[in-house]
Amino acid sequence: MNTTTMHDQDSKYVERKRLQAIKIAADKQARIEASIDEFIATKEAVPPPTVMHDKSELYNSDLFIPKVTIIAGHQVLIEEATLKFTRGRKYGLIGRNGTGKTTLINAICRKELDKMPQNLHIL
Repeated sequence: MNTTTMHDQDSKYVERKRLQAIKIAADKQARIEASIDEFIATKEAVPPPTVMHDKSELYNSDLFIPKVTIIAGHQVLIEEATLKFTRGRKYGLIGRNGTGKTTLINAICRKELDKMPQNLHIL
């Protein structure tokens, strides 16, 4: 085999590898864009919290809701938990990303939990 033929084979090999790398990069970019689109669609589907000004006598009560379960998508975020808030206290949620902190707050704000008092004043 002469030098020209080896050079042609090397060039073809390099070109195939370059095209493979371009295809892999394009596929990766498409997956990233699909993930971003999915995230934006999910974020737009969650309505912003609203301010409720129903200040009946019961809005001062403590909140106790047993057996709270929250499912987002196909993932159970909170299962059989007890939700308890005491009047006059401040609370914070701490946890890793994706564990359901914002989902819980949104469910409380939208009063989607079973046995959630409808007359509760939420800010």
